[in-house]
Amino acid sequence: MLTIGLWLHSKSNVHAWNRYIDKQMNKAIATGSIISFALISFLSIFREGAETIIFYAGMAPYMELKQLLSGIFLAILLLAAVGFVMLRYSVKLPMTLFFKVATILIYALAFKILGVSIHSLQVSQVIQTNTISSFPFVEKIGLYPTMETLVPQAVLILLIALAAIWVKKSNLRTAE
Repeated sequence: MLTIGLWLHSKSNVHAWNRYIDKQMNKAIATGSIISFALISFLSIFREGAETIIFYAGMAPYMELKQLLSGIFLAILLLAAVGFVMLRYSVKLPMTLFFKVATILIYALAFKILGVSIHSLQVSQVIQTNTISSFPFVEKIGLYPTMETLVPQAVLILLIALAAIWVKKSNLRTAE
């Protein structure tokens, strides 16, 4: 998730995004093969689909079938709506804003998944729990007041900040 967020963040600059698209198009044109376009598209979508199935497989045993199916249905509706808006208004969409929002959502999800995963290991007594009584407990964002959850989440935030600085410097260098 960190690498996906980094990639999205690096493309939030319009010039960086245009350079990326031009580079990919030039590669595809150089090969002249529509099959390479199709294969790359298939593999990208297949990989994302496989990750989603693995994600759902991990959650499914802890959910009722009705919850799982309604979540999948809601995701399909949301994806269809976003896809329609993007196809219909793609010329008018501020791509910079789109990539920045997507980056923030990816990083927030990574923060929550990290906290919830470590907390689950603590509840299962796989790893130890050292509680920090003065720290808030906010389950909705995956914030648990333990050293074992807060230290990795702090490292994640540090990595995100360093990645943002690196992307900004990289964009400034290529803009010159």
